Amino acid sequence: MSHPNKKRLRRSMMFLNCQKPGLIKDPYIYRPDSIMLDLEDAVDLAVNECIEQGILAEFLRKHRAEAMEMGALDFDEWEKYKLRKADFEAGQEVATTRMVEKLMEKQGLSLEEACELLDFEVKLYHETKKLMEEDELYGS
Repeated sequence: MSHPNKKRLRRSMMFLNCQKPGLIKDPYIYRPDSIMLDLEDAVDLAVNECIEQGILAEFLRKHRAEAMEMGALDFDEWEKYKLRKADFEAGQEVATTRMVEKLMEKQGLSLEEACELLDFEVKLYHETKKLMEEDELYGS
């Protein structure tokens, strides 16, 4: 007889301190579903490696705190930018899909004609329409 929890999906996330390389070399042993590196630790590790390899070593020794702050800030801002860009592009696709539908409904255009008029690929129309139908947020 199998244990009742055997079929239960278990998810795990391992948080690692990057300042101690000995702790991060073998996380696969524990088979986590995901690994999270502390951003400050990751930037500190990168700064340490640069100093050890002689890459901007003098500068980094002198301006370590400033470099750490900028490294974390730049990463954070880049991630925010990528998320905003993805949201914007998804919004454009939804809006264009709705415009295609309005052109077909109000002007009697075929799907191909409406997509050509809006410079929108028919394949992308179908993909976006399917996602909209699956997501209740975009209900008609």
